[in-house]
Amino acid sequence: MFNVFKKVFNRPAALAVPVPLDMRVGHLGGIESLVLDDVRYFFGFAPRSEVVVSPLIDCPKQMAAFASRYMLQSDGAHDHAYWRELVEEAIDGSELCDAPDDNTFSSEVLKARIDELGRAERANTIVPGFTISYHLIYLLAAAGGWKADGSEIDGAIPFISGEQAVSDDTLITELAAVVRTQLDALLDNAPGNWAVLFEALRP
Repeated sequence: MFNVFKKVFNRPAALAVPVPLDMRVGHLGGIESLVLDDVRYFFGFAPRSEVVVSPLIDCPKQMAAFASRYMLQSDGAHDHAYWRELVEEAIDGSELCDAPDDNTFSSEVLKARIDELGRAERANTIVPGFTISYHLIYLLAAAGGWKADGSEIDGAIPFISGEQAVSDDTLITELAAVVRTQLDALLDNAPGNWAVLFEALRP
């Protein structure tokens, strides 16, 4: 009797599988990853519909378990071992960006960018070197199902940074306000832990 209970209590706990974003189940897709504050997170991405299907997951086993339960490849469903290989490949490879720096982020740097944006808005002045990753904007929009797309952010950045001169009837204050508003909308619509982990983008 004792040995039976011992085996039961020593049994490894079942691996917790995260819930898909907004019930995005059965999408054809693959595994992508990003690094935030020196932690690598994996996520499922469906290229045909351009949506992120999972929360950010820092455990390779959990990511593989999520994909085997909720995602498909072009030839159908696959088991945990198959997806675990794709998770490992996502560490060094990506279908969404070419350079490793494009998917590496720092909350400290993001917070500094938002502080710069606030300064530009308050003082109506350019901030040399100001930038926000286009890739990150894209991912947040895709996580939110494109309810907010941040479409004007990329176009406003060159003017805020001073790389391009604004016209006489355009104010840096107005451009900075547009960027701030669209960043807020992206975070408001980003489900799961996406908005939480990228909270540094809020003023």
